[in-house]
Amino acid sequence: MMRTILAAAPSPLAVLLLCGACGSAPVAEKVGAEARTPRLRGSISLENGLQLRYEDQGEGDEVLVVIGMSAVGPDLAPLAQGRRVVAYDMRGRAASDTLPEGVLPSLENDVADLEALRAALGLERFAILANDYRAGVAMHYAAQHPDYVEALVVVSPLPMRRRPYIHTYLRIYEQRKDSAALGELDLMRQQGRDKSEPDAWRAKYKEAFYSGWVCRRQSLEHMRGNSLAHPNDNPERAVAQYLGQIEAMGNFDWRKTIREVHCPALVLYGDEDPVPLPGMHEWVQGIVRSEEVILDDCGRMPWIEKPDEFFAAVEAFLAKPRPRRR
Repeated sequence: MMRTILAAAPSPLAVLLLCGACGSAPVAEKVGAEARTPRLRGSISLENGLQLRYEDQGEGDEVLVVIGMSAVGPDLAPLAQGRRVVAYDMRGRAASDTLPEGVLPSLENDVADLEALRAALGLERFAILANDYRAGVAMHYAAQHPDYVEALVVVSPLPMRRRPYIHTYLRIYEQRKDSAALGELDLMRQQGRDKSEPDAWRAKYKEAFYSGWVCRRQSLEHMRGNSLAHPNDNPERAVAQYLGQIEAMGNFDWRKTIREVHCPALVLYGDEDPVPLPGMHEWVQGIVRSEEVILDDCGRMPWIEKPDEFFAAVEAFLAKPRPRRR
């Protein structure tokens, strides 16, 4: 059940799904058809030779860019009906090339890579859908490139600032994680099955890692996305990179930057998110033209925990008429 949602009127829109890119002309290949939406997979070379990989799916005048091709892209396939959806993995994550050992991604690079992807694909106006840290990338991009961003869909984002929220978020997340799954992981590691059975290892790691984000662990059975399933991205390294990047951002505070976002925004999250709800609400307070949707009995993954309410809210928001910038 949606606690807060605004009505919408139909109209086209462009949406961009976030992941990360930069550099040269894209290299693409056809992958076939799925749910009547042909997919095109491609890559872009970054300035250091790393490959940033993306998927281009669906047709229509609207364009949606989703950050997190591997993590959330497969579960967001319904959004590719009647619109073009471009989903990508940021540098050093999932299907995109890994970074050298000891090198962490940076917010500045992630924002620059999104602009490089836009330029390489020739995107002129689009909407962006992003969650968690990736929502921060989307927000900073919209503030720096207002002429390209038509709307933002912010899903279960990181809080606007480290203090007082990040410590509480990570503490609640650790408390919620499935202890049985964590125990099985330890046993598999001791038996060397992380090396001998990498697929089973990644599947169990996915179960343990995401269990701290959802209200009901059974909902993970319906999850199609998995950023931890790529041979080039060891699950433990991926999680360490995520936590390391949050730590490297120091005492971050985005409240000044968010006031520079002038496009419409939908901020959607669950009332059982491990991020304290006041930290979520600061996104709504910071963006003047924002709407807020809070889903009851829902954690940090509303697209799989409450799919009917999630897609209804997103489609209603994207259907609203948008005045074109001059």
